[in-house]
Amino acid sequence: MEYLDHALRDLFVDLHTSGHWPDQKVIADAVLLAPADQILAAYDSARARGPVDLKAFFTRWFQPVTGPSGGYRTNHAHSPTEHLAAVWSHLIRPADDPDERSTRIPLPHPYVVVGGRFQEAYYWDSYFTQLGLLRTGQHDLVRDMLDNFAHAIATIGHIPNGFRSYFL
Repeated sequence: MEYLDHALRDLFVDLHTSGHWPDQKVIADAVLLAPADQILAAYDSARARGPVDLKAFFTRWFQPVTGPSGGYRTNHAHSPTEHLAAVWSHLIRPADDPDERSTRIPLPHPYVVVGGRFQEAYYWDSYFTQLGLLRTGQHDLVRDMLDNFAHAIATIGHIPNGFRSYFL
């Protein structure tokens, strides 16, 4: 299986080096609006005609990923444990369906994201996340995270830092 960041390498390099996006994660995490080969054909065709308006091309062929809209406000009267219990519902994601239009590595069990612009699971913070989950009684979710890591080892050969193909 060829990952999107490899299949679209030249286009991604051009988008990233254009300077139009201050946050490069917007490009890397965007979901394709058509199959990769169709987007590449359109890009090759556009380049053959002259300079490409990369902002317009990106808007036409990609859907930026956005996290769930806010809604969470820290209650400063909460203890750390109460804060964790309140914030989990904003950070827990259901199991993923495989999507060839995304750089996300699909996980078969629910997982926790960092939030904000980070809408995928990360291995580097999982230990501390799991401590918080255990403290707030989310034992099943800790098991789900461990099962996701075991799945990654079985299918990828290791646990990547983040569950996006560009971390492989």
